[in-house]
Amino acid sequence: MDPGRRRFLIRFGVAAVAAASSLGGLPRRLLAEWAAPGLAGFPGSGADHPLVLRRRPRRPPAGFAPFPRYAEEKLFGAGTYQTGGPELFARAFAAGVRLVAVSPDYNGGDNEEWVGEALASARDPVFVMTQIPVAAWEAGNRGTAMSRALRMSLGRLRRDRVEALLVRNAEPGQLTDPAFRAFARDALDRGLVGRIGASGHGPDVEKVLAMSRDDDLIGIVLFGAHLAGHGAIPELLPAVRDRGVLLVAMKTREAALWGRAEGWEAEAKRRRFAPWDGGWDPGFTRRALARAMERTPAHNAVLSLSRPEDLEAVVGAAD
Repeated sequence: MDPGRRRFLIRFGVAAVAAASSLGGLPRRLLAEWAAPGLAGFPGSGADHPLVLRRRPRRPPAGFAPFPRYAEEKLFGAGTYQTGGPELFARAFAAGVRLVAVSPDYNGGDNEEWVGEALASARDPVFVMTQIPVAAWEAGNRGTAMSRALRMSLGRLRRDRVEALLVRNAEPGQLTDPAFRAFARDALDRGLVGRIGASGHGPDVEKVLAMSRDDDLIGIVLFGAHLAGHGAIPELLPAVRDRGVLLVAMKTREAALWGRAEGWEAEAKRRRFAPWDGGWDPGFTRRALARAMERTPAHNAVLSLSRPEDLEAVVGAAD
């Protein structure tokens, strides 16, 4: 190529990048993403890249839920495990439900698509929690796989950012994994995620809570309410909450059933003939949600929506 033409193209490219950076356009965002550490990018890119250093904080988009208000209010939200179609979620958001838990591992990621479609009808800003898929943990380059998975989740949810990103059924070793922590810090710094956290409804949740007392990376824990009285968990939950970690209770109906709450005998008989994630009595469900909030330090509680009766219970508990 002619040297003069090459100099012209180089100068033109530099000017175009500078203009895109000053205007905050799409090219600047893409280049910053490519240059960010822990993401799939160009060789030699990293935190010292000039495009990263010139990156400016992005304003929260319309409909993005501020975090503090969700730690001050008691909210009842919707889970998406074993649900189908966007219609029920559209009704939920139109009715004022402002908390939803999704996962790329549920329904092959379809639940994120459904919630993303339904968010268009949301009456108020909705606090959205999603998860790192299992496949990302099994990838050779975890950091790159987690970054790619997050971008795919945001695309399905039709959002620029998400309020919380969780490690599903977290084990302590996952939360200390260097690749995960580098990815998590980067996602927080770039404003793609509001809180990083963990979910669990097995014995490991006690270890996760113990870690969360001193780990400033963990900002939210989704825990099984049926374990609130297990081992050291009764002492750990308030200690973690005092540190500013957002606590969300799940498995609320199981907790009420095994805790022999009002109506548990009739519900136990029903369980012999109905699957665990369907056929619950709406009145029992409503009481179970309220009970979880009363008997644990949880800020919020979620319930899987598999039928309209579940939505009625969530809205009824909020009232």
